[in-house]
Amino acid sequence: MAHVAAMALLACLLSGMANAVWMRFLEKSFPGGTLIAVSLKTLVDYGCCATSFNAFFLVGIPWLTAVFAALASDGLSPAPASLLEHWSVEDWHALMRLEACTFVPYNLLAFRLVPVHLRPLGSASLSAVCTVVLSGVTLGFG
Repeated sequence: MAHVAAMALLACLLSGMANAVWMRFLEKSFPGGTLIAVSLKTLVDYGCCATSFNAFFLVGIPWLTAVFAALASDGLSPAPASLLEHWSVEDWHALMRLEACTFVPYNLLAFRLVPVHLRPLGSASLSAVCTVVLSGVTLGFG
C-alpha cells in the first residue's frame, strides 16, 4: 500500500498538476502547430520536463514509499541508505529511452493535433502507464 500511495501522490502532483502548468508554459513559449514550434516544444519537454520529472519519480517513489511504510508501522523515519538501493545509472538510461520512445512520438502528434486544453489529460494518461513501468524499475523489477 505504501508504494501505491507514493505512486499516486507523485502521479497527481507531477503528471497531473505540474504537467498541466508545464503544457501551458510550452504553448505560451512556442505557440502554434508549425513544424518549428512542435519541434521546439518536443525538444524542450524531453530535455527539461522529462529529466526533472523522471528524477523526482526515481528518488520520490522509494522515499515516499519508505516514509508511508514507516508511518504505517512504527513511525520511525526511513533509512536513507536503502532508499535508492534499486537505482542505477543504467536505470536512468533505460528510463530516458522509455521516455524518448513514448513521449517524443506522442508529443510530435499532440503538439500538432490535440487541442491545447486536452493535452494535459492525454499526457497524464500516458504518464500513468509510464509510472507503472517506472515503479517496477524503482522496486528492482527492471
